[in-house]
Amino acid sequence: MSHPIINTLIKVHQLISPVTSNWMLIGSTSLFLQEYPVKPNDIDILCPAAEAQQIEHLLNAYRLQPDVNISRDKFRSVFSNYIIDDVKAEVMGDLEVNTPTGWVKILAEIGQPESVFIDEYEFNVPSRADQLVIYNFFDRKKDDPILQMLKLE
Repeated sequence: MSHPIINTLIKVHQLISPVTSNWMLIGSTSLFLQEYPVKPNDIDILCPAAEAQQIEHLLNAYRLQPDVNISRDKFRSVFSNYIIDDVKAEVMGDLEVNTPTGWVKILAEIGQPESVFIDEYEFNVPSRADQLVIYNFFDRKKDDPILQMLKLE
């Protein structure tokens, strides 16, 4: 598997995993690691809030200034973002999504993550079924092609 994001994923793993392994990749990068035909555009890390604070400390040298214009209408989390080797990375602790029935904590909706290995590095990603759940909760027009791809699988 060759892609510029791979080296950054390994670097992130090396920086974070000695302190905590309680995190997983979501979004296009998780799909890419599961060999879906997508082009990853960033690294999205989902974790509990306590781990998000640890990761924020570990990645502090790469941190971008907080975006004060982030809308909290659709998503809320302990959020931080980074640029690591020209790749954008976002950490979302206790990510919640606003749905028609109220706020839903995404971590609570994910079952047992799957493991994907790059060399000797293990990355947790949601299962296909959980990917469907996540993208359905996100309910964004830009994710329609991904939802269709996952439904056809």
